[in-house]
Amino acid sequence: MAKLLNWTAVLLLGLVLSVYAVDRSKFRTCAQTGFCKWNRDKVPEKKYQVLAGSVKANGDGSVHAQVGLDGEGPLNVAFIAYKEGVLRVRIVEPESPDIAPRYESPDILVEEKTLQSMIVSLEVTDESPAHFVVGSKQAGIKAKVTMNPFKVDVLGNDNSPIVTLNGRNIFHFEQREKMDAPKVDEVKKEDESKDEKEKKEIVDWGEDGKAVYADGSKDEEEESAEEKTVEPTQGRDKNAPESFGGHTDNKPLGPQSVGIDVLFPGAKHVYGIPEHASDFALKTTNPGGGGYDEPFRLFNLDVFEYEIDNSMALYGHIPVVIGHKKGQTTSVFWNNPSETFVDVTDQDGSKEIHWISETGIPDIMIMVGPTPSKVFRQYSSMTGTTPIPPLFSIAYHQCRWNYRDEKDVRDVNAEFEKYDFPYDVIWLDIEHTDGKRYFTWDKDKFPTPKDMQANIAHFGRRMITIVDPHIKADNDYYIHKEATDLGLYIKDKNGNSDFKGWCWPGDSSYLDFTHPKVRSWWADQFSYDRYQGSTDILYTWNDMNEPSVFNGPEVTMHKESLSLDKIEHREWHNLYGFYQHMATAEGLTRRSKNSQERPFVLSRAFYAGSQRHGAIWTGDNFAKWSHLKIASDMLLSLNVAGLPFAGADVGGFFENPGEELVQRWYQAGSFQPFFRAHAHIDTKRREPWVFGEEVMGRIAKAVKTRYTLLPFWYTVYHEHEVTGMPVMRPLWSLAPDDEETFAIGDEWLVGNDLLVKPVTDEGVVEANVYLPKGTAWYQFEHPHAFHNGGVHITESAPLDKIPVFQRAGSIVPRKMRLRRSSKTMSQDPYTFAVALDPATNVAHGSLYIDDEHTFAYKDGASCLVEMDMNGEVLKAEAKCGNGFHPVLDVERIVILGVDAKPSKIVVSGSNNNNQELSSQYDASARLLTIRKPTKGFMTVPFTVTLTK
Repeated sequence: MAKLLNWTAVLLLGLVLSVYAVDRSKFRTCAQTGFCKWNRDKVPEKKYQVLAGSVKANGDGSVHAQVGLDGEGPLNVAFIAYKEGVLRVRIVEPESPDIAPRYESPDILVEEKTLQSMIVSLEVTDESPAHFVVGSKQAGIKAKVTMNPFKVDVLGNDNSPIVTLNGRNIFHFEQREKMDAPKVDEVKKEDESKDEKEKKEIVDWGEDGKAVYADGSKDEEEESAEEKTVEPTQGRDKNAPESFGGHTDNKPLGPQSVGIDVLFPGAKHVYGIPEHASDFALKTTNPGGGGYDEPFRLFNLDVFEYEIDNSMALYGHIPVVIGHKKGQTTSVFWNNPSETFVDVTDQDGSKEIHWISETGIPDIMIMVGPTPSKVFRQYSSMTGTTPIPPLFSIAYHQCRWNYRDEKDVRDVNAEFEKYDFPYDVIWLDIEHTDGKRYFTWDKDKFPTPKDMQANIAHFGRRMITIVDPHIKADNDYYIHKEATDLGLYIKDKNGNSDFKGWCWPGDSSYLDFTHPKVRSWWADQFSYDRYQGSTDILYTWNDMNEPSVFNGPEVTMHKESLSLDKIEHREWHNLYGFYQHMATAEGLTRRSKNSQERPFVLSRAFYAGSQRHGAIWTGDNFAKWSHLKIASDMLLSLNVAGLPFAGADVGGFFENPGEELVQRWYQAGSFQPFFRAHAHIDTKRREPWVFGEEVMGRIAKAVKTRYTLLPFWYTVYHEHEVTGMPVMRPLWSLAPDDEETFAIGDEWLVGNDLLVKPVTDEGVVEANVYLPKGTAWYQFEHPHAFHNGGVHITESAPLDKIPVFQRAGSIVPRKMRLRRSSKTMSQDPYTFAVALDPATNVAHGSLYIDDEHTFAYKDGASCLVEMDMNGEVLKAEAKCGNGFHPVLDVERIVILGVDAKPSKIVVSGSNNNNQELSSQYDASARLLTIRKPTKGFMTVPFTVTLTK
């Protein structure tokens, strides 16, 4: 044990002394990846064409055809339309008894019965060039399919193309062949060429993928990826094994890449394909084009100390791109979970996307819009939305690697109480376990976990523990022994032995979450009798689930590893975290049995559809201004890609933030969907009080503002679940024809009603803010000032605030009483902030209410309060269901933009009987405050009338 601790100390010292920067040599570029190198700049010698006589309407309402090349077997193409306005184009190989079918997950899209496919009409014409037209009037879809060469133009209302597939004829589909076993001498030769250092005894591996040796030495950073000249294949044979970083991929099924070009005609801006530390509006990737030289890579990886402003892969990916221009928004979802590269190029005033995937099928979903809100609804109709999170999870979270023991947890909680500082959740990282054995506790440091949780629960708070996917290979560890006995682990390339890799516990095995029986078994581990020491206020964090394998190729799993269904890891790599996330959420739901408690699970890895299972975060960022700045771009990208419940580590994970940076980060984070402070184990303690009273006061102001707005945030999350609208929105979602908004990634909207511009540069005390056209905007903190839209303004931003604006014409619900946690706010009265539109003197807003923690709302146990003010009359009416009738008060109504003090204010309703109300009027601010207008308004409509 002492020897292990010594080597751990050596590793940690190496981490502390290392230069904080990603080791690019650990990760492949396109040129070092066979399928990308071969297909990125491919100029096809032959062009696919629709085979004569193959076009037909199918009995299920779809249209089918075949496309082919001379000398190759035909491919089957299906055109399917869905009610919300989605055209799906699927291209597959014909079934063959000799070739295994390509992997397709049944779990990415929502259930088939929910998709509501429509009958697709077919019109074949003899016009030149020969083509046929498919469409659905009910779905608002029409597409022209050119026969030779094969091309699909999706048409808008004016019959001009809004999306074009294969316009440049670079569609490729490498059909599988029955391959011989890899040549033993080639693989042996590659293995013998490994660095001599690997002959030394390895005692540990770091998250950076570097070995720690018995003599105390550590791998040095290799030459950068750009400097490497290694060929991606052995020679020039596409069928040959590929080697990188001392690992060989034998490609037993041979080359099987697929790809296609997609044009967004007239769109100069495209967005999406998260996760990359890059601008919200995607940069181009053609060498010399002013953006990046490398394509965007979509391959879930544990990228230690990631850098910003590049196209490298990160922890999770969603292969969806949104194209936007005045009058038209469209989106294309490339449903393929294998490794994918994406080129973004300019083509004559339009943006083109080139998808290149290692395997899988072209399963393309086109959302026809035409508005941003329609595109968001269309995409979410396919992949789902985030269920309304439990209220505590959208409040403030306190985390670090690691709170040392039960006393440390108790002391931190006591300090929050001492300073009247609200928070909802405290987190425990990997050190809380018994030797990184998940579902256990370190009995010396956490001997009474239930008592510890009971103390936290006393203050209305929760706790979250980390549960990673790698399982310590220890036969005395009950989780490992049971998983081994039941055969639940991923297998090596031969399919006989369990795959083994190195992660935090050392030698580890990896559960095959793609298999339903494994997910069910995993879900059972969260039951209170299995997870000893857990209680109903304990929730879960899934980290390292790309999956991270410290001694694996690119710090992940070998692509030849096999699932329990004998499917290579390369086919489902980007789904590993998705499936662990799914299984964990199911476990937390299942443990509650009849109470219907909503789960909360945070995952680092993700894919399309992950939004249905919980939250994610942007991974291990730095305490640098540049990382604070890029966070808004990254979170906007995630939100428009359908995953709204996302945040960035406040303060930065690596290194120590200065006082100014930490204040600005809290201010930005308080207006982002998931709000958690987190820090590396080697950083200094950074709880808010550590920085002194003045700084803590500014941090507390930001956090308390978040708490006052929880009713508004909760209502926006409800809107997302119902409509698919993002929680954190780009400005163009509100002003789709305002071209000034199209490239903005450093401002955002919360819902439609609050505009946020963080301060992300050191020493700045004012900010340039663009206010979108079409409405006016009130300063949020000092609402006496308002500005018309369509202008850039310079806004004061002293250290205690960032520019935030409320949209004129909106009503924002708040709770203004200071409490220690969201749970203790549940019976507090509401304040309505009414921002009158100066042009029309009207405003509208909503307030959504349920029990804040169970799924009873899905059975109708909720209220939606609609509030309208027109001139001098404010009306509020609640629609409640399933016996849900909360009795809550309105404490005040604050109306912005009132020209004069009313002579009288009266509230009417069956409980109020024309009662006159007291008020206060600030003439300089044009602000009217009405006090205690009503009680029990949720069950009875009420009207407030202002008399001049």
